[in-house]
Amino acid sequence: MRRNLRILPWWWVLRWPAFGEALWVIYLVEERGFSLGDVFVLHAIFVAVALTAEVPSGVFADRFGRRPSLVLATALIAFGFLSFGLADRTLVLAAAWLSLALADAFMSGADTALLYETVESLDRRDDFTSKLGRYGAVQNAALAATILVFALLTLTPELMGLTIQPLVRSYNLPLWALGVSGAGVMLSSSVGAWLSGPLGTRWGVGRLMWTVAPLAALMLLAGASGSAILLPLFVLPTFCWSLLNPHVADYLSRRTRASERATILSLMNFAPGVLSIGVTASLAPLIDSAGLRTTLGTSAIVLVALIVAALAFWTRADRRAA
Repeated sequence: MRRNLRILPWWWVLRWPAFGEALWVIYLVEERGFSLGDVFVLHAIFVAVALTAEVPSGVFADRFGRRPSLVLATALIAFGFLSFGLADRTLVLAAAWLSLALADAFMSGADTALLYETVESLDRRDDFTSKLGRYGAVQNAALAATILVFALLTLTPELMGLTIQPLVRSYNLPLWALGVSGAGVMLSSSVGAWLSGPLGTRWGVGRLMWTVAPLAALMLLAGASGSAILLPLFVLPTFCWSLLNPHVADYLSRRTRASERATILSLMNFAPGVLSIGVTASLAPLIDSAGLRTTLGTSAIVLVALIVAALAFWTRADRRAA
């Protein structure tokens, strides 16, 4: 288990080499002739495939072990990125997309369960949120409410990630600005993950959820504003998600048995996946007809209202469960 703590940080950083993260939407639009709505639909398909494999992959990790699941995920990631970069036809591109979706499913849940069980076996369970933050189906109403809040929160960095590249291009900024914006997204996520443990200790989970989740949705308005000056605010949903994610995982882990933990933590991605499919697919025609900024503004207002309602439900359920 001590060896796990030495190896896991390296794997956590290198497991998803997202070198094309700043360009993949522009690549599909400008090189492959996709519309932005097509990209939204493609993303919905990606999430649907990952979602279909989510629970079976969690069961696989519980039955055969965390390590086989993570090794398989790593192999699928390598194949997916290589194929996506070298694809010269749509069929190869589809195979790459499928591989990455399956990798996401086999990775999620198993990685978090392995880390939790490692720190627990070393009697360092209180380090879980800090460790998870620094490295980047439900049993009762409180858990269901937690997952609902997390599902709504997850939509904000997804919408930001799908729209930031065409948004940067709409400001007539040079091509290198895409790389800067992509780096900003990654940096925002890293800072949020790094601060997750300290802020959680100081504020507590409740205050953190009430502050971070609505803020993430509000930041979509920075993209809807039409001002390039507000672009740094537009990347903050990744900061908010990374800040809260370890605490949601810890909340679920403390309330599940070891024999079911990877499955339950896989289900932590199930609700966001279902929501993502419906939302991105339904926004596809809207973004092609009404435009990027109108779609972002509408999404921000709706998400803030839904997140506040879900947080109120979670607060009440958590108090009853305590």
